[in-house]
Amino acid sequence: MTPYQQLSQRGQLARLRPVAQGLAVQFGWGGSALRLLNHGYNTTYGLLRDDKRAALRINMNSIRTREQIMGELAWVKALLEAESVSVARPLPLADGSGHLALHPFSAIGVRDPKAEHLHAVLYDWLPGRTAGHAWGPEPAYALGRLTRALHDHARSWTVPAEAEMTVPGDVMIDCPLNPKADTPDFREVLARGNRVVERLRRDQPLIPVHFDLHMWNIKWHKGKMSVFDFDDCRMGWPAWDVAITLFYLRRFPEPEACEAAYWQGLGATLDDLGVTYDEMEALIAARGVFLASEMLSEWTAEAVQIGEPYLDVSRKRVSFYLQTGRFDPNVAVLSK
Repeated sequence: MTPYQQLSQRGQLARLRPVAQGLAVQFGWGGSALRLLNHGYNTTYGLLRDDKRAALRINMNSIRTREQIMGELAWVKALLEAESVSVARPLPLADGSGHLALHPFSAIGVRDPKAEHLHAVLYDWLPGRTAGHAWGPEPAYALGRLTRALHDHARSWTVPAEAEMTVPGDVMIDCPLNPKADTPDFREVLARGNRVVERLRRDQPLIPVHFDLHMWNIKWHKGKMSVFDFDDCRMGWPAWDVAITLFYLRRFPEPEACEAAYWQGLGATLDDLGVTYDEMEALIAARGVFLASEMLSEWTAEAVQIGEPYLDVSRKRVSFYLQTGRFDPNVAVLSK
């Protein structure tokens, strides 16, 4: 069997499709029509059976443990009960044994797997399209309000004993820097970001944060915003969560107007978050370094193809940040 990592994008998807069908059976959705939604860090399929829809997420590149995914599911369920944020409902396995399906990595030919089994979860379908299709100041404001609601809920919620949420060690979230990304400029960014993390660790309590709130992980439908893909959620601080959103927000149209609307919706200032301007920019830049390194380490064929070009783009962005003190992703973009 050809190693999974050596397959083309089409070859990887051909190997994953029967896996997705088998996982759907575990959730009692056997015989559903499958539609690929995303094949990137993870692989997600839309399932359609009769008039019901659901989203199947297969954790391909993710190194989340069973307990960490249980933490994700527990927080989402708590948000559903509180009704403060619109989220997708996790659906149970057909045998009632939980919400997490397993499939052996060895069965799909993954070389040097990160774990014995890959994990999959099934969520019900949220209406509308991802906000990236219709981005502007209005949804940016709504995202700020949604972020504030998530943080407010997290401050009064406790992770159940049987679950776990990762406690961050550094801005690389304990992933080693890829040797190709090990440059003096990148090291300087990581050092600045880690100084912010260490200060926040001393000064603020940890709370659960989504840690990946961007325009493709939210849906904007008839003026209502919903959030999904809690796969990256972990313990952290509001400022770090906001920094990750700003990293993505600045890449979209009308970045200045949207950023102002986002802060207005958030109802908070840098002082309220407990960071300075320079500290926030360091966290945003550190996200860029993390993604550049992570891209070089992924298995997905498309990520492998763009890893080196994205690294070059990231170097230019980081150079601009170190010269000006502001991270602007628009100084360099991937060519189409």
